[in-house]
Amino acid sequence: ERNSIVVDTPTGSKVIDSGSPEWRSVMLQRMDNRVDKFVASGARVILLLEPPEVHSGTPALNSTDLAYEHMNDLLKEVAARHPRHVAVVNLEARVCPSGPPCQFVVDGFGANPKKSLIQDIYDAVRPDQIHYSAASSLWVAKWLVPRIAAAGKKLS
Repeated sequence: ERNSIVVDTPTGSKVIDSGSPEWRSVMLQRMDNRVDKFVASGARVILLLEPPEVHSGTPALNSTDLAYEHMNDLLKEVAARHPRHVAVVNLEARVCPSGPPCQFVVDGFGANPKKSLIQDIYDAVRPDQIHYSAASSLWVAKWLVPRIAAAGKKLS
């Protein structure tokens, strides 16, 4: 839900623009409510900071990058509001270590020097810009699972 959202009002439905103060308030309330339900059941919650989509271009942030940044900021704030029960793991640091624009090849993973550039894109970490390839899913999981376990152990 990093995009604009629809909320019910006494006069009907209303679209709230992503990143606006009202969007931020509604999203924080929704997240807090969901976290409260999990915590009430005894769960510990690990929130995952998502990397923006892969794209080439200027180093300047685009609107999609900013939407991910806004959502990740909210996730960090929710975790800070529930420090005994919620932790954050930063997948963005693994998949997009230099920050947006995120690259198809990360720390050499996804590159195959024996293939052409076009073939290399198919081996990329996120070849369609969002979803992980089979190989990169394992690369991410091997990094991610221990961090989720460690974050969970630090919670009450």
